[in-house]
Amino acid sequence: MKYVATKDISQCSTDATKDKWGICWKIEEFQRELKQTTGVEGCECRKQRIQRNHVACCMLVWVTLKDYAYKCKKTIYQLKEGLLHNYRTCSILKGKSLITVKKSEVTSPLY
Repeated sequence: MKYVATKDISQCSTDATKDKWGICWKIEEFQRELKQTTGVEGCECRKQRIQRNHVACCMLVWVTLKDYAYKCKKTIYQLKEGLLHNYRTCSILKGKSLITVKKSEVTSPLY
C-alpha cells in the first residue's frame, strides 16, 4: 500500500496529489539545472533591464543545452562537463605552447 503525505487538505485523491507534485518537481528541476549549468545567479548588474536580459540569455542557453542533450541522449550536466573538458584541454595545451589548437580541431558537441 502506498501513502502520500501533503499539507494541502483540498486534495481528495492520491492521483491529484501526485500530478501536482510532478509539476512542482519539474519546476524545481528546471531551476536547479538553470542555476548549475548557465550561471544565471552570476549577474551583478543593478539595472533591471540588464538583469532580465541576462536571465533571458541564460534561459536560451538552457533550452539549447536541453535540446542538444535530448538529441545526444545525454544529460545537460554531461554536455557541460564535455565542454569544460575541451576548454581545459585547449587552455593547458596553449599555455604550455606544445601545439596550436584551431577551433576546427576541437571536438566540442556545439561546433
